Amino acid sequence: MLASTVSTQMLHAMADTEGFCYNETLTGFKWLGNRAITLEKNGYDVAYAFEEAIGYMFSPIVHDKDGIAAASVFLTMARRWAKEGLTVCQKLEQLYKIYGYFETANSYFVSPDPLITKEVFAAIRKLGNPYPAKVGDRDIIKWRDLTVGYDSSVRNREPELPVSKNSEMITVELESGVRFTVRGSGTEPKIKSKITPASCQKSHVLSQNF
Repeated sequence: MLASTVSTQMLHAMADTEGFCYNETLTGFKWLGNRAITLEKNGYDVAYAFEEAIGYMFSPIVHDKDGIAAASVFLTMARRWAKEGLTVCQKLEQLYKIYGYFETANSYFVSPDPLITKEVFAAIRKLGNPYPAKVGDRDIIKWRDLTVGYDSSVRNREPELPVSKNSEMITVELESGVRFTVRGSGTEPKIKSKITPASCQKSHVLSQNF
């Protein structure tokens, strides 16, 4: 199963618990679809891929978001849970108890000039060498910069995801299970941010309080 790097980490937590293969890609279904095709050529059965707020992919025939297939799957699940006496919301609460509570907070800043966006990210990179130790009162556990090609979580410090000097994207994991990504939008004059729990948290982590 696949998800883009800006999506909730709940699917990752499910993979860790259930033992299925999980892959993370850059944003957009061109990345999700192509990774699915590569995995299928290597013998994997790619059952599901998604990018939250964008779409969902189920069919191995069409490696792209498919609203009709997503609606069909959702209605099938809802009917099955109804027979078990559960609403969709109650089923989600069940899953939270198993895999942890996940909540995301999205925001953005308008940045009409690409040069200003570059200046903002350049200023972030100057906060530490190779990266700052803290954000506020929280220690930084992992730092990944897909613009310069640095990932503190791997031995050789080279990210597994593709690196592009033409786009800005920094992902940070903090203590207490908080993860956030700041990136320049590829389609709008914006600097986008997303905050989400980085791993399975059995208690509620209210990410918007970060």
